Amino acid sequence: MMHISHKKEIRSHTSLRGWAAMMVVFVHFRYYLHSSIDPDEITLYFYKGYLWVDFFFILSGFVMAYVYDIEHPRRYSVRDTLHYLIARIARIYPLHFITLVATILFFTLLALINWGLGKEACCLFDDSLRTPESLAANLFLIHSWGMFDWVTWNFPSWSLSAEFFCYLLFAALLTINGDNRKHVAVLST
Repeated sequence: MMHISHKKEIRSHTSLRGWAAMMVVFVHFRYYLHSSIDPDEITLYFYKGYLWVDFFFILSGFVMAYVYDIEHPRRYSVRDTLHYLIARIARIYPLHFITLVATILFFTLLALINWGLGKEACCLFDDSLRTPESLAANLFLIHSWGMFDWVTWNFPSWSLSAEFFCYLLFAALLTINGDNRKHVAVLST
């Protein structure tokens, strides 16, 4: 079994991750502020707010490498790696699934309202953002892996799809022995 409890929390990194997450939320909701409040007019600090996502991912990768002792020469077993993957997926998938279902219900409701008003059926599948193929990709959390040139269905979940991809790469890294793991880690940066 993979033991990670002996690692001490790096509080400064946890705080920075929290700050980055709050900044991402603010960047997404700043457009809902009163029209007289435009943070971009005051400072360019929020103008490139999308970079907080990158910062969060980089910092999270560092924390995961620290917690799972990635530089340690011991190779993790397949069982340990599966335990890691299950824990990571259990952390992100339930919220993704709930928001995807809510998004589907929202567009279904729009389609029913349009149908009830005698208008042209629309909204659920639109042949661009919301297709059956993109729905399947969203369901399996692989929708931001380069198969679509745009975000689909639940737009913010692209980051969870990217995170899931990184989890899979990290799991593969855990199964490589320590000396080779260092080489792979250096080559992938």
